[in-house]
Amino acid sequence: MNILNKIPKILYNRYLVASTLFLVYTLIFDVNNISSQVKMSRQLKKMRMERDYYITEIERDSVALVDLASQSGNLERYAREEYLMKRDNEDIFILIGDEFEQLKKEN
Repeated sequence: MNILNKIPKILYNRYLVASTLFLVYTLIFDVNNISSQVKMSRQLKKMRMERDYYITEIERDSVALVDLASQSGNLERYAREEYLMKRDNEDIFILIGDEFEQLKKEN
């Protein structure tokens, strides 16, 4: 009987013990435990940021598409600037970084 006297009275309450065990099980050992919820929350936040990025990119591309389709000169200008396309009798010079800045200052 000496061992039973060392156990605190609060542990005799079976509802408290059962509730505590259930809480520990659900927080640590269950499929939807705290760590998996935190991981899923981070993943959801990352996916929402990616979704917002792609929505803005789609809007930007849609505006560019309407602009390109509205006038025939815009399509040629876009092809020349983005894909370095040229006519048969032309030469293309690509200026990178400092060279371009120097030419802008000279003109």
